[in-house]
This record gives sequence, C-alpha cells and structure tokens, in this order.
Amino acid sequence: MFRAVVLNNEGVQRLEHGRFNDAVDSFTKVLQILSPIISDTRARHISPSAANGPAPCAPSASSTSLTSREQQQQHYQEPSHSEHQIQNHQQEPLQESEDTKLSSDANKASDSSSPYYSRSGAMEAASTTENDQFVFRDPIEIPFDVIPSMEEPSEKLIKKVVVVAMYNLALSVHLIALSSHNVIDLTRAERLYQLAFQMHLEESCDVTLLYSLALMNNLGLIYRAKGDTEQSKACFENMLSTMMYLLESDEARTIKQWDGLLSNVMDSIFKVQEVAAPAA
Repeated sequence: MFRAVVLNNEGVQRLEHGRFNDAVDSFTKVLQILSPIISDTRARHISPSAANGPAPCAPSASSTSLTSREQQQQHYQEPSHSEHQIQNHQQEPLQESEDTKLSSDANKASDSSSPYYSRSGAMEAASTTENDQFVFRDPIEIPFDVIPSMEEPSEKLIKKVVVVAMYNLALSVHLIALSSHNVIDLTRAERLYQLAFQMHLEESCDVTLLYSLALMNNLGLIYRAKGDTEQSKACFENMLSTMMYLLESDEARTIKQWDGLLSNVMDSIFKVQEVAAPAA
C-alpha cells in the first residue's frame, strides 16, 4: 500500500512537469499493485443490471434538485466495468508525444471534506485548449499523514486510492491526446474517465465533489470534441447541478478552478440556447 501511494504521488510530480508518458507508467503501476487486492470484492458486489448501463453523465429519471451529497449522486447513471477492463486499460500502448515543460510550483489546495487534494494551480499555465475550453489538469495527490495504517489498510481506503489513481491515469492520457492531437488517445482517455467515474459511484468513495466536477468537465469536453452532443450536454448539466449545490453550501469559494469550470458550463448552456432559438 505504501508503495502504491509513493508511486501515485511520483506520478503527480511527473504530470506537473509535463512528463505525461512517465506519469502514465507510475499510475499504471499503482493499479497493478492494488487491482488484485480488490478484484474478488469487486466481483462480488458488481450488480448484473449494470452490464448494459448508459455512459457517465446521463441524467437519471429520478434526478431532483440538490440538497445533500447523497442526493447529488442521483444525477448519474453507471456504465459497466470489471477488473478485466482495468487490466486492459493498463496494458494498452499509448501514442508517444513530446513532453512539454510546465511550471512545477504548486499550491496545495486541501478540500475540507476530504484528506485528498488536487495540486491546484500547478497546471494553471496550460489549463485551456486552443478553443479556450477549460481542461481540468490538476492531478490528485495523497498525503501520507492521512493514511493511519499502510501495513493493514482497510478495503475502503484501498478503493479510494484506486479511484484516485484511475483518475490520474485518465488525466495523463487525456493530456497526451491534447498534445499529440491523437483521436485514439482521446478515446482511451474517455474510457478511463468513464471507468473512474463508475468506480467512484459504485464504491461510494468520498473523494470530494471537486473530483466529480473534474471528471464531468473533462468527459464533457471529450464528448464535445468527438461530436457526441447529447452526452456532452448531460455532463455540463450535471456539473451545473453540482455547482449550484456547492454555491448553496458555500463550498464554491474553496475551488480555485471554479471560473474555468463555470465558463465551460455557461458555454454549453449558451450553445444549446443558440440551437433552440431558431425553432422558437
């Protein structure tokens, strides 16, 4: 367990320095270490009904306004995943790309609701795409002082680390796709984000709502880039619901990426209105 946390945080440092392929290597090793530990438990708890579930961000029929963190989860449906899928994504070759040197100065923004934190500000210099769309580029680091016993970690703690590493891996592949303009890598990033999102929901991992926002934001941008308008719209609509909850609970001020996330949501809403206007 200790080795997995060390590798995750090593991958975070590599990602912040633009060494995307090296970061992929670190996060893949984390999953290789931990996935055998959770495989039996996961197989026992995955619901057969999830096998044909819709993709992440698809709103559920029972979605209502947000009043709590538990209600926030009702806005999502879960696609299928398995331990076999995790292994497949670990072994997929990645499109090589030039490493881009980024600023290594990081402001560690700890969220009060979770011991995990994103390295907010570390990737700020390159947080937008060519079309000025905000890409959430901050990886998640795991502080050693929040892990009470690495020799005998709880099942819940192991799953949290897996969820964090899966997100970090997806982010690394996403950044490779952006730097190489490679559609294959973009599709791999999409699948990894989907898997991370589903694991987050199925395991009820309390990694913070910022984690959900990051996943929905980046997935929404990938769907938009691939022309999947409906899925992209669903992601940004769910983001809006989550952000409204954060505003009401006065947690928005703790999120340094707020303006970028909001700009994507507003851009999506305005585009929908522009399309609907002629019909009106």
